Amino acid sequence: MHGRTPWQRFRDLCFHDDSLGFSLDLSRVRPPEGLRARLEPRLAAALQEMAALEGGALANTGEERRVGHYWLRAPDLAPDAATRELIVCTQQMVAEFAGDVHAARIRPPGAPRFTRLLLIGVGGSVLGPQLADSVLRGPDDPLQAAFLDNTDPDGIGQVLGALRGELEATLTLVVSKSGTTPETRNGMVAARAAYGAAGLEFAGQAVAVTAPGSELDRLADQEA
Repeated sequence: MHGRTPWQRFRDLCFHDDSLGFSLDLSRVRPPEGLRARLEPRLAAALQEMAALEGGALANTGEERRVGHYWLRAPDLAPDAATRELIVCTQQMVAEFAGDVHAARIRPPGAPRFTRLLLIGVGGSVLGPQLADSVLRGPDDPLQAAFLDNTDPDGIGQVLGALRGELEATLTLVVSKSGTTPETRNGMVAARAAYGAAGLEFAGQAVAVTAPGSELDRLADQEA
């Protein structure tokens, strides 16, 4: 195997996929003899499991949920029509809500429009929005964003302190799939207290982003 010319090794060990525009050159790697044969069954099993995941298998066994986050970016890849319709309808609702906020059709009780956004969450509930904000943020954005993304009291105090005097124009999003995440609940409790100290009603300026029927969903219904 090692006696082949560099060109022969390149031809044998360079993979290219035209549809993806992707190439992987392993010709300069010196794997031990028989490695490919040993890996093939494991790779085949991994590909089989990936195909099952993409087909809608329950991959999150702890919550008995499917794992198809990429369906949100490409609803046509969803495994069934109901899931696809749910994604498309939800995206439309989010876009309409954002448009109404930006156009001041949805406004806070004590200000002409929302100018600040406070997102409360942890982990996957907040990392995506933080990335988008750090990349796309500009001085002319309709809402300037702030985040409560952990349960550190000093950090929470700094974020809420920076919003002091602007809470009447701040829209708060509380993001938790289960509605029971302790860190998110702590942030919500702290934000509620800050609104109350400013003489504002938290529920009138807060939106729950959660799964239907979750504890957070039930709380939002009670306070709507």
